[in-house]
Amino acid sequence: MRPVVPLIGGEVDLVTGQGTVAGRSFVLTDAQRALLRHLIEAEGTVTREVLEAALGLAGSSRAVDTAVHRLRARLEVDPRAPQHVISVFGEGYRFAPAPAPRNTPHVSLGLPPPRTALLGREAALRDVLSLLDDVAPVQIVGMHGVGKSSLAIAVAHASERARVVYLDLEALRGDDLWSDLARVMGRSVAGSDEENRAALLADLRMHPRTLLVLDGAQRFPDAVVALVARVADEVPSAGVLLTSTVVLDLSRARVHPLGPIELDAARALFLARAAAVGATLEADAALDELVERLDRLPLALELGAARTRTLGVQALLTRLDERFRWLVDSRAEISRHRSLHAVLALSWAELPEEAREVLVRLSVFRGPLSQEAADAVLDADARWLPSLIEASWLVEDAGRFRWLDSSRAWALEQGEPALLDDAIRRHARYQLDLLERLLGAGPLVPAVIDAIGAAFPDLWVVLERGVTVPTEATTLAERLFAWVRVVGRYAAFAKALDELLDVLPTAPRRGVLLRMRSLCLTQTDRIEEATADLRRAEEEGPPDDEVDRLLARAYLAVRGNRMEDARVAWEAALEVSPTSRVRAYAEHGLAIAARRAGSYEEAERHFHRSLAAEADVPSYRSNTRVSYSVLLHGLGRTDQACDQLALAVRELEPLRAEGTLAQTSYNLGMLEAERGRWDVGMAWVERAETLWRGLGMNLRVAKAVIGRAALFLEAGELDRADLLLEEADEMGVSDAAARWSASLTRGVFATLRGTPGDLGEARALVAEMERNDVNAGATALFRRFLDVASGLDPGAPPPDNGSVGMRWVGRVLQRYLERRPAGGSAP
Repeated sequence: MRPVVPLIGGEVDLVTGQGTVAGRSFVLTDAQRALLRHLIEAEGTVTREVLEAALGLAGSSRAVDTAVHRLRARLEVDPRAPQHVISVFGEGYRFAPAPAPRNTPHVSLGLPPPRTALLGREAALRDVLSLLDDVAPVQIVGMHGVGKSSLAIAVAHASERARVVYLDLEALRGDDLWSDLARVMGRSVAGSDEENRAALLADLRMHPRTLLVLDGAQRFPDAVVALVARVADEVPSAGVLLTSTVVLDLSRARVHPLGPIELDAARALFLARAAAVGATLEADAALDELVERLDRLPLALELGAARTRTLGVQALLTRLDERFRWLVDSRAEISRHRSLHAVLALSWAELPEEAREVLVRLSVFRGPLSQEAADAVLDADARWLPSLIEASWLVEDAGRFRWLDSSRAWALEQGEPALLDDAIRRHARYQLDLLERLLGAGPLVPAVIDAIGAAFPDLWVVLERGVTVPTEATTLAERLFAWVRVVGRYAAFAKALDELLDVLPTAPRRGVLLRMRSLCLTQTDRIEEATADLRRAEEEGPPDDEVDRLLARAYLAVRGNRMEDARVAWEAALEVSPTSRVRAYAEHGLAIAARRAGSYEEAERHFHRSLAAEADVPSYRSNTRVSYSVLLHGLGRTDQACDQLALAVRELEPLRAEGTLAQTSYNLGMLEAERGRWDVGMAWVERAETLWRGLGMNLRVAKAVIGRAALFLEAGELDRADLLLEEADEMGVSDAAARWSASLTRGVFATLRGTPGDLGEARALVAEMERNDVNAGATALFRRFLDVASGLDPGAPPPDNGSVGMRWVGRVLQRYLERRPAGGSAP
């Protein structure tokens, strides 16, 4: 057995255990070397029993699986997709060796050494070698920086041709390719042009298994086409491999398009290049975001990795809006590869003026675009699209076009202001028309919700360009708001409205924008800002619709805890317009007012009327069910409250209403735990946390984390609760109600631990909670719990009613009393 075993992307020494894969170093333990040695010696399937015996783990299948998992983490480029240690279902594992390298050419003329390991290009290498087995020329086509030259050089080294002649056309001054080839081949160029061509062709006939590699063929396309055509006619056995940013017009040529590498390979390449400059990085979500924003282009990845030693991943991410300034490496061997700017400038210079204008116009699109969308900003210039796709400026995907981030950023920078302004206005009109068509197709059913979601990046960019297209941006914001309320994108929409209001200080519809932002801020728990927006909206002037004015006034009264004023406004709205839409909103509001006034039967009647009406937002009935469940729970009808929440979940799931679905899931989880279904409750709260994280609603995420901590406390798992409370503390909680909830949970945790220091912390927390007066009932019960734990209260059973927080404290106190030894204080 060879002591050094070749691996894909590296090798490992079986004697020392030292190895490298994808640019990272590792050392195998003795057990891992033994495991690898037995796998290699078996030359095929190895049963689990053999491995167990080899490792001294007889009867311990799980330990073998763990050992294999750890071995893969060292040997494989991507342990999730192993290429060496392969699982065999029902048998065990087998070792698959690295593919044997193809023979190196006997003679290489002008061929550089392989540049770097071709991470992510293994399949491309095999495909191009296979294409070269035919006699037709092969073109590797892709944009600058995608790795065409590296692939072509690797193909040349792996080729079984007897001789390779390599010519870098990017380095030439003129298009006399015959003379340049002759020099590379060591032949004289003293004769006439035709004599030189004849001599070169005679040389190729003497070496019929020659492979010509012409790198950068787009530089002199006519000369390349003429040369390749003559070689193909007179020496058909010679192979020709071209790299180009465009497809050349060559008869019978085979084209291999080269695009970005896959995510796993891009991640591995970035980590390897970062390690080479001394940076130690983690393969995490931030790194994946970075390699995606670098378009998974090998050159951009290498330039970015070179920056991580001083910047790090997060800092580089924040600088990608200025990527042409930061993606620079003066040490690169090839001058055009020293910056992303240089590479794209070279590609840009190769385009006709008309094609450049097409790219500038299309750069106003942020997301994928259809042919219809392209036509909206291009007029008759769409004829350039096929050639721009060939040149890799655009990517065709399932009948649509999309940009690479770097290419779009470059084209956007090149546009003249007048040209860009015209394209921006056309883009805005198209997006508004698209939204009107989608909304006009009927109610917000899932298909419409998904279609708007697919158009979301470009709808959003219209809002960002409000200073250029104020009318379109304002109208689009108003029309888009119904979709935002369904899917719960409140945080992002509030941010977009921030920017729109900043650039439109005197917009005629400014009051409408303020009201929309107020609702978004409320949904993200920024209550004081939301209230201020409503007041400013009133100052800007009433809405066009009297009903909207009354509903806004009622909402503002609720925020100020003026429930009587709110009730009057809702009743007035019903008198002005007793439509189903207004009934849904007003009856819901009247139900809340009645509940707060203690008129529970009246509140329930209003809830039933609201549920019977149809609001203009499909998810509104589910919101009403959530409010109704609060009333039912307060009346001790927890099973019915859970039924309402379960109905709301079923209504919300097909609507993609993730924000409302998250809140509903959270409420359902806490109530399920209350009625003794702890595991079910925890699952619902975890689901809410996942949804809120996806929406970027960090305050709600903290709420879910605190909720999970509370459930673990109830189950007596103090260590797990402690970790979650620390996580919530790190998030920071600004909302008063959320701070109270965190203080209550932290205080109960300290009380359960029961040391003098913990009890002192709990006393400080309860004193702060009493000053804030957020939930007096639960706070008072917590004070009593603390007195019981401190020996100041004999410990009468807690009440079984009240708010969710109060009932939770009561349950924890009851279990505390049940576990307490007779006559003792703390268990």
